Amino acid sequence: MKYTADQKNKILIFSGLASRPLNDTEMKALLEEVSQSDLDAFVKDPIQETNIPEVWKERMNGLISQSARLSSQLYRLENRGISFWFDLDHLPKAAKEIMSGKEQLLFMLGNLDLLSEGGIPVVSSLADLSQTPGKAILFVEDGIEPLLHFEVVNVKLKRGNLLVFSPRFQPSPEQMIHHQQAHTQHPQPHNQHHQTMQKVESKSLESKSMEQNLQKPKPAGCRKVFISGSRSQEAIPKNIQESLEKICKLGIEVMLGDSSKGVDGQIADYLREPLYPYVSIYTVLPKPRIEVEEGWKLQIIEVHDPKLTQQKRQMEKDRIMAAEANFGLAVFNPISVNRYGNLQVSSGTLRNTIQMLLEKKSVKFFYLYGDEMRLADLHHQDGLSGLEEVLNSYKEEVFDPEDTDFTKVVVPKDMTLSELRHQKLMKKYEELKKAEIKLREALKTEKKPEKPEKPAYETLTLGI
Repeated sequence: MKYTADQKNKILIFSGLASRPLNDTEMKALLEEVSQSDLDAFVKDPIQETNIPEVWKERMNGLISQSARLSSQLYRLENRGISFWFDLDHLPKAAKEIMSGKEQLLFMLGNLDLLSEGGIPVVSSLADLSQTPGKAILFVEDGIEPLLHFEVVNVKLKRGNLLVFSPRFQPSPEQMIHHQQAHTQHPQPHNQHHQTMQKVESKSLESKSMEQNLQKPKPAGCRKVFISGSRSQEAIPKNIQESLEKICKLGIEVMLGDSSKGVDGQIADYLREPLYPYVSIYTVLPKPRIEVEEGWKLQIIEVHDPKLTQQKRQMEKDRIMAAEANFGLAVFNPISVNRYGNLQVSSGTLRNTIQMLLEKKSVKFFYLYGDEMRLADLHHQDGLSGLEEVLNSYKEEVFDPEDTDFTKVVVPKDMTLSELRHQKLMKKYEELKKAEIKLREALKTEKKPEKPEKPAYETLTLGI
């Protein structure tokens, strides 16, 4: 489902899907301090002057700036049949009576046609839903995702007999604490059936961590994937998301750098919701540049040579990651235009891929070609020939220069822009390959020869 820019802003601010979202206390304070008209004006045009205090404007702008992360979130929700409802005035009267009146949007799941049928009973708990034969509209404050673990919900959804609304995806921490306190303070009624349904309802309100533990994939032993990518890559396309889902399903440990820009930050955000437990963040800094979730590993790589620049330190970190990983996944946005109007090759991702292939490890290589994210499975048996074939294909790349940022680039008269890009790309590749081979030869002379180890597995074996 496509959403307008206003609707996407509203999702980022009010849905709780953004990183570090507004909590219940912040939401309440915001709605008390800012009028609905000012909120609507801000969502429509965050840059314009509004009556919103600067502290709130800054907080909300921080949420709206996460638009790149939202595309992957919406894709995952869509796969589960979940969308958003914005027209709160056209909900049944009974549903509006259940609402707090402060909702700005609702998560929605199920048969939307039930809204237009009329006379469909509206309920606000699993207990009431289980007692409602046939069709129903369910409104819950506690989060839509936990409901998907209950048979009564799934049966009605499959039959087209249910439409679910909630202002949240997961219960908020405040709601969980409130529910737990209320549940302990009030004794259970003696009616056995009512007790059973109370237990069912309380289960839907339990913490996110419990729900995830039920679904948590088993760790895949020592299997690790080093994911690297260009800093200029601003979104994670569908085919990459599908590979990530398979990696998560198999419980493979994900190794990431700590850049807040590009692929590192985008992949980390993707793995936060729902939280994937097997993630290691690598950094050469005392404090990583991206947030490390509870349960994730933080690997601080100490580079003791004071003469090394920050870039060289990052390169050493990447070499360690490539050495520890079983295989790689690279997201390559080959060439961008720097602030001086010159072509700049994404050398970090290219270097990482060369390193892993030289170490006889396979790489799942996603590369941007025109407007399409393509995939090449680079197997260690083929050495670098598969990578060279991909890079050489850029010589024939066709695109409209008027629709890109490359209009500033000065192209020689005897070349096309594609040929110039290809020339820059291959020159950088040859430089990186030569440097890496030279480094490996130098390391071999310092160490005793070791028996080459067979790679733990290949990407095709896992179907990733």
